[in-house]
Amino acid sequence: MKYLQLGAVKKENPNLQFPLSEDQKEEFLETFKRLNLDASEMDQVQFLNVCSTPKGIIFASWTEENTSLLHTLKKGEFTALFVDSSKLQEHALFEEYKVFIELYLFPIFTDQFSSVSGKNIHFFMSYSVLLPDYQQNLVQDSLSDWIFKQKEELSLATNKAKKDTDLHRMIDSFLTANMIAALDLLNVNHYRVKTQLLEFFMSLAYHPKSSTRFLMYLTNKLLEIQFTAEHKKQLGNFGADVKKGKIVVESTRVSWLRLSLVIFVLLLCGAGIVALFFVEADPETDILQEQTAYMDFSKEERLKLDSLITEIKSEERMVDDAQLDSNLPFVGVDLVTKRDWSNELFRKLYQNWGNNDSVPYTKFFTQAKPFSKPYVKTKDLDKKQGQIAVELHNETDRMVLLVVFKNNKKEPVYTKYLEAKSVAEWKINIGEYLLVLPGNKVPSNPEFGNLPFKELDQHFFENLGISYRVDFINGKRIKLVWENLGNNESYLVDLSGALIKE
Repeated sequence: MKYLQLGAVKKENPNLQFPLSEDQKEEFLETFKRLNLDASEMDQVQFLNVCSTPKGIIFASWTEENTSLLHTLKKGEFTALFVDSSKLQEHALFEEYKVFIELYLFPIFTDQFSSVSGKNIHFFMSYSVLLPDYQQNLVQDSLSDWIFKQKEELSLATNKAKKDTDLHRMIDSFLTANMIAALDLLNVNHYRVKTQLLEFFMSLAYHPKSSTRFLMYLTNKLLEIQFTAEHKKQLGNFGADVKKGKIVVESTRVSWLRLSLVIFVLLLCGAGIVALFFVEADPETDILQEQTAYMDFSKEERLKLDSLITEIKSEERMVDDAQLDSNLPFVGVDLVTKRDWSNELFRKLYQNWGNNDSVPYTKFFTQAKPFSKPYVKTKDLDKKQGQIAVELHNETDRMVLLVVFKNNKKEPVYTKYLEAKSVAEWKINIGEYLLVLPGNKVPSNPEFGNLPFKELDQHFFENLGISYRVDFINGKRIKLVWENLGNNESYLVDLSGALIKE
């Protein structure tokens, strides 16, 4: 939608008083039409609404007082940084203002994404702070994708480096002042973009053309990026050790072993290079720790995992295509088969959870505090007895509630909250059932039947309708991976072939 200036109307007709009274609207519309010959009827209605309310007048004034923002709205492109000269972000009405300005600003993003470059990435990112959370995350998702594409090109280029100065030049061309400014403007939900880049850059310490001189340069360059205090401390310590000669990578001096031990503190390497530093623990706002447990798998298990995930994603696409091609209406999450469980305790939970709409769907999940107790009136899964060992690797960014039981009338139900990027181990028997329910944040004083999470979406209810029964195992250990398929969808990958999905 086109932004129309309140100041122009005031200048054209000084007799108008704002906010508009009912008897002034006709005179206002006449003035409006003289100034905006090409405006649509929708533009007219929207502008009239803005000019008729006190907040509308305040928000229009804020917009027109900010020369950088007004220029962007008029030109429809990002050619300079957003400068918050009036400190709008500190104002009590800022969240409401974001809803107001999104109507005019968000379409500019969608129109201009194809023009993102190293020269303007920071311009785009600076204006994203003016959008409501949902749109802001959509924009930063797209900008992050562009950054990762540049990183992939850089990765290919480093393979051709013939000396450490080549690496120096390549890093310098990527981590420009514009790129660093863009990275520093990422919101808390996108902090992982920086840690994934950090992972890549630290891996260059193993490059055959790396050198002490290059590591010093790289460390100093990375310290220009705004990381958490813990990340900065780790980087600073690493750089100090390089400078003191404790870490030397030239083959004529100290072996790679010492360097490997130091970098291991920074990077945990698994089936490729996987995530790294530990984020400072602010459970409400900080980013999930970049951990993984893939290093526990053998090479054969990793290959099988990759194959299964590829197959699952392929099946998901086939299902999506079939739904699009079908003449039948797609009912989505409502198409869940209800089941009458024999286990009395779980049947009550199943019915209560399935019919509970007390928690609105969460759009953006925050980090959850670890929670060691089982769900109300259920037993601790960690203490369960059984003949078969199970390990489940939660490789998603969300907590899950594990539910295990035997489907007999008076049998107990065992539960465990498993935080993101962590592993659970317990015992199970042939014929017992497992459910994996995703969500975040455990209620402080839940009652039996209450939903087990304060943050959840439709995927919780979808997975409530999916159970896994232990059927057969050739061995004494079941290995499972709760893997992210994208779009907040997850899937249980059974590396042991022991479970039947029901």
